[in-house]
Amino acid sequence: MEDQAKSFGFEYLAGKALFDPAFAQELLQDPARALESIGIEPTPELIEALQKVDVDSIVEVAQAFETGPQVRQV
Repeated sequence: MEDQAKSFGFEYLAGKALFDPAFAQELLQDPARALESIGIEPTPELIEALQKVDVDSIVEVAQAFETGPQVRQV
């Protein structure tokens, strides 16, 4: 999984945070440790950017996808 984190970067991080509640909690509590656990170097710029994320908005969007219209493959 660590190699995937390096290859996919943000996409991997976002997916892991959305679908792994334990990881999301760790990302909030100790972002450097959480990033290191998936093979992403916790640079000062990345930590600062993560600290600016509006978690409530992300949760709201995720919940809307769970209860809203489903995407179909055509």
